[in-house]
Amino acid sequence: MQALPFYLDEATHAKQRYAKWGADKMDENMDCRPDPEILIQLANTRMPFGKYKDRRLIDLPEPYVVWFSQKGFPHGKLGDMLQMVYEIKVNGLEYLFNRLKSD
Repeated sequence: MQALPFYLDEATHAKQRYAKWGADKMDENMDCRPDPEILIQLANTRMPFGKYKDRRLIDLPEPYVVWFSQKGFPHGKLGDMLQMVYEIKVNGLEYLFNRLKSD
């Protein structure tokens, strides 16, 4: 059996990863339309432990989120959310969350 090219494996991995976060919003071309409820939840979820306990995930310092990406994200929903925060920060998209934050 021939190994799949890297990009195919990555696409499959992305579909599996986003299955929990609104796969019904993705078409076959990987055109991701994020679920607004998930974005609101991401904007308002706070870090449950550590130096930045009680800080919104989206407001965590980028070096801290990069550290998680290098050492490994926690398992479960928190890890999934931190992975999304990492992608948002790496791509400079934090400003998209300014209106979504509740006080």
